[in-house]
Amino acid sequence: MLMYLCILVLPFLPASNIFITVGFVVAERVLYIPSIGFCILITYGLRKLRNSSRFYWMWQSCTIILIVLFMARTVIRNKDWKSRETLFTSGLTSVPHNAKVHYNFANLQKDLGNFDTAVEHYRMALSLWPNHASAHNNLGTLLSDTKEAEHHFKLALLINSHHPRALFNLASLYSKQGRTQVSQELLQRAIELDKEFIEAYSSLATIYAEEGKLDEAESLHLKALSMDPNNADSFNNYGTFLQKSGRVEEAVQQYRQAMRLQPNHTVAIVNAARSLRALKNNREAEELYKRALSINSEPKIMDNLGVLYISAGRIAEANKLYKELHEKYTDYVEGRVHFAQVLMQERSFQQAEMLLQSVIQENNTHRDALHQLSLLYSQVNRTTEALEHILKSLNLCSSSETACAQLHADHGDILKDLKQWEDAAQGECHQALRHYHEAYMLDPDNQLLHENMRKLKLHLVDGSGACDSEQPATCKSR
Repeated sequence: MLMYLCILVLPFLPASNIFITVGFVVAERVLYIPSIGFCILITYGLRKLRNSSRFYWMWQSCTIILIVLFMARTVIRNKDWKSRETLFTSGLTSVPHNAKVHYNFANLQKDLGNFDTAVEHYRMALSLWPNHASAHNNLGTLLSDTKEAEHHFKLALLINSHHPRALFNLASLYSKQGRTQVSQELLQRAIELDKEFIEAYSSLATIYAEEGKLDEAESLHLKALSMDPNNADSFNNYGTFLQKSGRVEEAVQQYRQAMRLQPNHTVAIVNAARSLRALKNNREAEELYKRALSINSEPKIMDNLGVLYISAGRIAEANKLYKELHEKYTDYVEGRVHFAQVLMQERSFQQAEMLLQSVIQENNTHRDALHQLSLLYSQVNRTTEALEHILKSLNLCSSSETACAQLHADHGDILKDLKQWEDAAQGECHQALRHYHEAYMLDPDNQLLHENMRKLKLHLVDGSGACDSEQPATCKSR
């Protein structure tokens, strides 16, 4: 009898929180061996009491009642195991003051996209168990306040300095802030702790690529692929690297492989569509954007398809798409800016201006909105306002951004419209030609820039200044 009692009781003791805090709710698996001891004890009792009809009947009745009750409880409990959601919800109902239950429920809500609920339960888990490193880490990934997110990542590492995921998340945050050196060190530390941390390899490769270490970056991408040839994210990341390196056709192949491994990988689908647009394959790019939208109707994907329609001159289709986008996602800023572009092409200038002004009121440093508004004012002959807004957008450019080439060119056009070449000082090129040249330096293959510069130089030869036809940037006073 003592041995059977030991089988019933002793295996349960480590999970009972009597000697040590185990941090989890008593689970079914903890009761497997005690259940064996219980069954043996019942059988032993029936055998021993067989000669005593009174006690045997009582023991047998209690056994039957217990078995019926346990069967009923098992049927009810099986409903809790129907899904991850029902399981964690039942735990929350049963033990609302258990930190691990709130942590698991928060993870579930995070995966379901219910981020506000997830944040609430991560905070509840931490209020019950302040030293839960993974709860700090996971909470940090959901916070929009970068300082608070950084605080939780650091707390996770303070509690557990060997937490690779917290190192990775802190590195990602620093990378977005431009603190690449610190980010690089954190990623290297994460890889030391977890030699198969594929995401860390890909992120470190991205930093190397930004620093111009293309060979080291490609080596890391290939290493990530070798560790898991079925990882769609690795193929997508390698494709992004190839695309930024100018190897667009190779990038498309990597995106296609990612889509073969994971047909619903919307990031790879959209990246492939962008690459195909760069290769002038608009038909397949359009198909891929629509495929991505059938999986997930995100505003950014709709916007990408709309930009394709704009660049292809399919303004009516772009208008229809952006109207739908604006109705569904009023707060999506880029959609408003591009919708304004469509309206400008349809000469609905007043409506376009309202959209652009609404963006600038929310963010007065939105470069694209300022640029588009300057173009709008230029079209309606409000040239002074056009100059004001193009200057604001140019002030937000760095010296090496290719995307700013068009801003310099448009600045040159606006100055030309204002006829500011007449104000040029002796020995200096007028501002219009200077900005055309800055655009040319950023985008030397732009034929429209070449043509505009040629026309402007011809005008200068007939006016107050002369330009050297050999060098597009060199102007000499007469």
